[in-house]
Amino acid sequence: MISVVGTPRNENVFAVIVGDREEKRYFPILVGSAEAQSVVAAVQRVHMPRPLTHDVFASFIRETGHMLEEVEIYKSDNGIYSAWLCFDGGLKIDSRASDAIALALRMRCLMYVSEEILNRDNLVGLGNPRKAEMHVLTPEEEIERLRKKLDKAVKDDNFELAIKLRDIIQELSEKGKDRAGHETKDEDDI
Repeated sequence: MISVVGTPRNENVFAVIVGDREEKRYFPILVGSAEAQSVVAAVQRVHMPRPLTHDVFASFIRETGHMLEEVEIYKSDNGIYSAWLCFDGGLKIDSRASDAIALALRMRCLMYVSEEILNRDNLVGLGNPRKAEMHVLTPEEEIERLRKKLDKAVKDDNFELAIKLRDIIQELSEKGKDRAGHETKDEDDI
């Protein structure tokens, strides 16, 4: 299970919640807005007009004939998570967990988390700290948050960011209309 939530104290920090739905064990990986955007785009299957960095790397892997077999989140050091990108042929590359997750979602490969991390950093059973610390945004709230960022980007003459934000807002809005107009089924539940 993967989800992305905002943090109330800093609008530029997000938590990618990773977990085992069956055993109800979840832990947060704090990420910046770019990493959160990339994970959300992959989870919601948003097509960007120009590829994000993780899209480029996924295309490179596919074009070279290799396969990302799995991602292993193996270490946590003061809230900084590390992962292995495990490729065919036994190649393992060290990665930030946020980048590994974004890539795994695009490559549709399995993701594993060490038992030590799941047990130590588990949010469930701790008086529900997620409720106190984070708020899961509805699609409408996410669109509103992105519109505010879009307004700021335009005001700051950051037109490259403004275009990206506009396109994401449009994709999310269209997806919401599609869901409201008729029920669509995702290929698989991420």
